[in-house]
Amino acid sequence: MVFVFEGIDGTGKTTLSKMVFSYYSSLFPGRVFWFSEPSETGLGKKLRDILKYSDFNLNIFEQVLLFDADRSYFVRNVLLPVMREDNIVIVDRSFISTYAYQILNVEDESLRRLLIDVTEFSTNGVFFDVVLFFDCEVEISLGRRKEKDNFESQGFDFLNRVRENYKQFLLSGHRKIGRVVNIDASKSLEEVYEGVIKVFREFVGDVG
Repeated sequence: MVFVFEGIDGTGKTTLSKMVFSYYSSLFPGRVFWFSEPSETGLGKKLRDILKYSDFNLNIFEQVLLFDADRSYFVRNVLLPVMREDNIVIVDRSFISTYAYQILNVEDESLRRLLIDVTEFSTNGVFFDVVLFFDCEVEISLGRRKEKDNFESQGFDFLNRVRENYKQFLLSGHRKIGRVVNIDASKSLEEVYEGVIKVFREFVGDVG
Protein backbone atom coordinates (compact mmCIF):
# COMPACT_ATOMS: atom_id res chain seq x y z
CA MET A 1 0.00 0.00 0.00
CA VAL A 2 1.09 3.55 -0.67
CA PHE A 3 0.63 6.20 2.03
CA VAL A 4 1.29 9.85 1.22
CA PHE A 5 1.95 12.50 3.87
CA GLU A 6 0.87 15.99 2.74
CA GLY A 7 0.54 19.46 4.22
CA ILE A 8 2.35 22.76 4.47
CA ASP A 9 5.75 22.78 6.16
CA GLY A 10 5.65 23.10 9.92
CA THR A 11 2.85 20.56 10.36
CA GLY A 12 5.28 17.84 11.45
CA LYS A 13 4.49 15.54 8.54
CA THR A 14 8.12 14.74 7.64
CA THR A 15 9.06 13.90 11.23
CA LEU A 16 5.94 11.79 11.63
CA SER A 17 6.45 9.96 8.35
CA LYS A 18 9.92 8.93 9.53
CA MET A 19 8.58 7.87 12.94
CA VAL A 20 5.96 5.66 11.30
CA PHE A 21 8.57 4.27 8.91
CA SER A 22 10.81 3.35 11.85
CA TYR A 23 7.97 1.67 13.73
CA TYR A 24 6.72 -0.43 10.83
CA SER A 25 10.22 -1.29 9.62
CA SER A 26 10.74 -3.07 12.95
CA LEU A 27 7.54 -5.05 12.41
CA PHE A 28 7.92 -5.83 8.71
CA PRO A 29 11.67 -5.91 7.91
CA GLY A 30 12.43 -5.39 4.24
CA ARG A 31 8.83 -4.55 3.38
CA VAL A 32 8.62 -0.88 4.40
CA PHE A 33 9.98 1.97 2.29
CA TRP A 34 10.24 5.72 2.88
CA PHE A 35 10.62 8.28 0.09
CA SER A 36 10.18 12.02 -0.32
CA GLU A 37 9.69 14.71 -2.94
CA PRO A 38 11.91 16.15 -4.20
CA SER A 39 13.46 12.70 -4.41
CA GLU A 40 16.78 11.47 -3.04
CA THR A 41 17.99 10.71 -6.56
CA GLY A 42 20.79 12.80 -8.02
CA LEU A 43 18.21 14.84 -9.90
CA GLY A 44 16.12 15.38 -6.79
CA LYS A 45 19.10 16.50 -4.70
CA LYS A 46 20.00 19.12 -7.28
CA LEU A 47 16.41 20.34 -7.22
CA ARG A 48 16.52 20.62 -3.42
CA ASP A 49 19.63 22.77 -3.67
CA ILE A 50 17.95 25.02 -6.23
CA LEU A 51 14.88 25.48 -4.05
CA LYS A 52 16.77 26.11 -0.79
CA TYR A 53 19.89 27.98 -1.74
CA SER A 54 19.57 29.26 -5.29
CA ASP A 55 19.07 32.86 -6.32
CA PHE A 56 17.21 31.72 -9.44
CA ASN A 57 13.93 33.59 -9.72
CA LEU A 58 11.95 30.65 -11.09
CA ASN A 59 8.39 31.26 -12.25
CA ILE A 60 5.62 28.74 -11.62
CA PHE A 61 5.99 27.16 -15.07
CA GLU A 62 9.69 26.50 -14.47
CA GLN A 63 9.10 25.23 -10.93
CA VAL A 64 6.48 22.73 -12.05
CA LEU A 65 8.61 21.38 -14.89
CA LEU A 66 11.49 20.77 -12.48
CA PHE A 67 9.28 18.99 -9.94
CA ASP A 68 7.63 16.93 -12.66
CA ALA A 69 10.93 15.87 -14.21
CA ASP A 70 12.20 14.68 -10.83
CA ARG A 71 8.91 12.92 -10.06
CA SER A 72 8.77 11.12 -13.39
CA TYR A 73 12.31 9.81 -12.95
CA PHE A 74 11.75 8.87 -9.30
CA VAL A 75 8.46 7.05 -9.90
CA ARG A 76 9.76 5.12 -12.89
CA ASN A 77 13.10 4.09 -11.41
CA VAL A 78 12.52 3.96 -7.65
CA LEU A 79 8.86 3.86 -6.61
CA LEU A 80 7.27 1.48 -9.11
CA PRO A 81 9.81 -1.33 -8.49
CA VAL A 82 8.85 -1.56 -4.77
CA MET A 83 5.09 -1.17 -5.20
CA ARG A 84 4.03 -4.72 -4.48
CA GLU A 85 0.88 -5.70 -2.65
CA ASP A 86 2.66 -6.78 0.54
CA ASN A 87 4.91 -3.72 0.82
CA ILE A 88 4.23 -0.56 2.82
CA VAL A 89 5.37 2.55 0.97
CA ILE A 90 5.45 5.93 2.73
CA VAL A 91 5.97 9.06 0.63
CA ASP A 92 6.56 12.52 2.09
CA ARG A 93 4.95 14.84 -0.51
CA SER A 94 3.72 14.00 -3.99
CA PHE A 95 2.14 15.58 -7.05
CA ILE A 96 -0.50 16.92 -4.66
CA SER A 97 2.05 19.43 -3.35
CA THR A 98 2.62 20.65 -6.89
CA TYR A 99 -1.08 21.40 -7.21
CA ALA A 100 -1.21 23.17 -3.84
CA TYR A 101 1.97 25.24 -4.13
CA GLN A 102 1.98 26.01 -7.84
CA ILE A 103 -0.80 24.90 -10.19
CA LEU A 104 -3.83 26.14 -8.26
CA ASN A 105 -2.19 29.57 -7.99
CA VAL A 106 -2.11 29.96 -11.79
CA GLU A 107 -4.82 32.27 -13.10
CA ASP A 108 -4.20 31.73 -16.82
CA GLU A 109 -6.49 28.85 -17.81
CA SER A 110 -4.41 27.59 -20.74
CA LEU A 111 -1.21 27.54 -18.66
CA ARG A 112 -2.97 25.83 -15.77
CA ARG A 113 -4.29 23.15 -18.12
CA LEU A 114 -0.83 22.58 -19.55
CA LEU A 115 0.73 22.25 -16.10
CA ILE A 116 -2.00 19.82 -15.02
CA ASP A 117 -1.39 17.62 -18.06
CA VAL A 118 2.38 17.51 -17.52
CA THR A 119 2.00 16.86 -13.79
CA GLU A 120 -0.50 14.05 -14.32
CA PHE A 121 1.85 12.46 -16.84
CA SER A 122 4.74 12.64 -14.36
CA THR A 123 2.97 10.28 -11.93
CA ASN A 124 3.29 7.36 -14.37
CA GLY A 125 -0.15 6.15 -13.33
CA VAL A 126 0.71 5.59 -9.65
CA PHE A 127 -2.32 5.25 -7.36
CA PHE A 128 -2.10 6.43 -3.74
CA ASP A 129 -4.15 4.26 -1.40
CA VAL A 130 -4.19 6.72 1.51
CA VAL A 131 -3.36 10.42 1.71
CA LEU A 132 -2.85 11.81 5.20
CA PHE A 133 -3.36 15.57 5.17
CA PHE A 134 -1.66 17.25 8.12
CA ASP A 135 -3.46 20.51 8.80
CA CYS A 136 -3.01 23.34 11.26
CA GLU A 137 -3.26 27.11 11.30
CA VAL A 138 -0.50 28.87 9.37
CA GLU A 139 0.53 30.79 12.50
CA ILE A 140 1.34 27.48 14.19
CA SER A 141 3.29 26.11 11.24
CA LEU A 142 5.34 29.29 10.87
CA GLY A 143 6.16 29.25 14.56
CA ARG A 144 7.59 25.76 14.23
CA ARG A 145 9.75 26.48 11.21
CA LYS A 146 13.41 27.18 11.95
CA GLU A 147 14.69 27.23 8.37
CA LYS A 148 12.56 28.58 5.55
CA ASP A 149 13.01 27.70 1.87
CA ASN A 150 12.01 29.93 -1.04
CA PHE A 151 8.34 28.95 -0.70
CA GLU A 152 7.91 29.40 3.05
CA SER A 153 9.76 32.73 2.91
CA GLN A 154 6.83 34.15 0.94
CA GLY A 155 4.97 34.50 4.20
CA PHE A 156 1.57 34.08 5.81
CA ASP A 157 -0.70 34.97 2.88
CA PHE A 158 1.05 32.57 0.52
CA LEU A 159 0.98 29.64 2.95
CA ASN A 160 -2.64 30.31 3.83
CA ARG A 161 -3.50 30.15 0.14
CA VAL A 162 -1.54 26.90 -0.20
CA ARG A 163 -3.42 25.45 2.76
CA GLU A 164 -6.74 26.29 1.11
CA ASN A 165 -5.48 24.85 -2.19
CA TYR A 166 -4.80 21.57 -0.42
CA LYS A 167 -8.33 21.44 0.93
CA GLN A 168 -9.82 22.29 -2.46
CA PHE A 169 -7.79 19.63 -4.26
CA LEU A 170 -8.35 16.86 -1.72
CA LEU A 171 -12.11 17.45 -1.84
CA SER A 172 -12.12 17.09 -5.62
CA GLY A 173 -12.04 13.29 -5.61
CA HIS A 174 -8.95 12.85 -7.75
CA ARG A 175 -8.89 9.51 -9.57
CA LYS A 176 -5.36 8.66 -8.38
CA ILE A 177 -6.24 8.98 -4.70
CA GLY A 178 -8.05 6.41 -2.60
CA ARG A 179 -8.92 7.62 0.88
CA VAL A 180 -8.07 11.03 2.35
CA VAL A 181 -7.57 11.26 6.12
CA ASN A 182 -7.42 14.69 7.77
CA ILE A 183 -4.95 14.90 10.65
CA ASP A 184 -5.14 17.68 13.24
CA ALA A 185 -1.49 18.74 13.27
CA SER A 186 -2.02 21.44 15.90
CA LYS A 187 -1.72 18.82 18.66
CA SER A 188 1.51 17.65 20.25
CA LEU A 189 3.81 15.40 18.24
CA GLU A 190 2.99 12.43 20.48
CA GLU A 191 -0.76 12.93 20.09
CA VAL A 192 -0.54 13.26 16.33
CA TYR A 193 1.70 10.19 16.10
CA GLU A 194 -0.84 8.10 18.01
CA GLY A 195 -3.54 9.22 15.58
CA VAL A 196 -1.42 8.37 12.55
CA ILE A 197 -0.62 4.91 13.91
CA LYS A 198 -4.35 4.28 14.34
CA VAL A 199 -4.85 5.09 10.66
CA PHE A 200 -2.07 2.72 9.63
CA ARG A 201 -3.40 -0.07 11.83
CA GLU A 202 -6.72 0.18 10.04
CA PHE A 203 -5.02 -0.65 6.76
CA VAL A 204 -1.96 -2.78 7.55
CA GLY A 205 -2.29 -3.85 11.19
CA ASP A 206 0.70 -4.07 13.50
CA VAL A 207 1.52 -7.75 13.72
CA GLY A 208 4.58 -8.93 11.83
